[in-house]
Amino acid sequence: MRKKISILMAAVILMVGLTACSQKPSEQEAQTGQTAIEFTDFRGNEIKLDQHPQRIVSLSPTSTEVMFAIGAQDKLVGVTNSCDYPQGALEIEKVGDFSGPNLEMIINLKPDVVIGGTYIQEDVIKALFELGIPVISTEAENVADIFTSIEILGMLSQNEDNAKKVIDDMKVRLEEIAKKVKNSEPVPVFYVVWKDPFKTAGNNTFINEVLTLAGGENVASDVEGWADYSREELIVKNPYALVSSSHSSPVKETVESFVSDPLFSELEASQAKRVHIMSDDSIIARGGPRIVDAIEEIRVSLESWK
Repeated sequence: MRKKISILMAAVILMVGLTACSQKPSEQEAQTGQTAIEFTDFRGNEIKLDQHPQRIVSLSPTSTEVMFAIGAQDKLVGVTNSCDYPQGALEIEKVGDFSGPNLEMIINLKPDVVIGGTYIQEDVIKALFELGIPVISTEAENVADIFTSIEILGMLSQNEDNAKKVIDDMKVRLEEIAKKVKNSEPVPVFYVVWKDPFKTAGNNTFINEVLTLAGGENVASDVEGWADYSREELIVKNPYALVSSSHSSPVKETVESFVSDPLFSELEASQAKRVHIMSDDSIIARGGPRIVDAIEEIRVSLESWK
């Protein structure tokens, strides 16, 4: 059932306007005269640095994007093969794949810190910590986290002013989008993360927020996180629209491939071709500055189907 965006939308917009204070980094002058940096990263690790890092390896495509966005790319000495945006990231030395970065390559680059922290990199992260190389997780789980991650990287790279500008620009754009959707009825929508096994983005994911901020109502918000979902339940929910990326299966997906897929053929959204395939998978898969592009893109599609 569709209803006016009211308390829920207001709460989400308010959250977007704030930065997660509990994770906000802080600095203080140590007695040695060096700058002591102390903060808690997104995995709960207490990070303590004697000075600002000058050599940074990024194992996260999102963090690599942020470093470029805040003008800190000169501090990057290594990135993964998945760090493909912006163009300049392709010119930085590679340290292996996102899911399996090469420990020896990372060590040879003599980084002061490594930005990464996803659980699929657990073995490498543990080894780096044992070698005394700090690993900082800035992988956002919601929009407020995105602001905090930008703030952290701005502080680490001594680009605080640029980081603030990026955040402020994002908030202005988000406020503009909020004005466009505030008097609209939310569109019931389902996001397809992966077809087989069938996965979606439930509550407590930044994609859930993206759908809400774009004027949608995630019909899978009753499940937590990145979750398996049953075809039967999806048929019962019968969302008004579907959203996905072209890489939601090993074969590049299109609107037509979704419409013809038996998995979705019984849905009204599929029959009416109310399916949006993201123009660029990375703008919605990465919790960085371009997430606002994803929100606006989805908003335009949802609005066009009303």
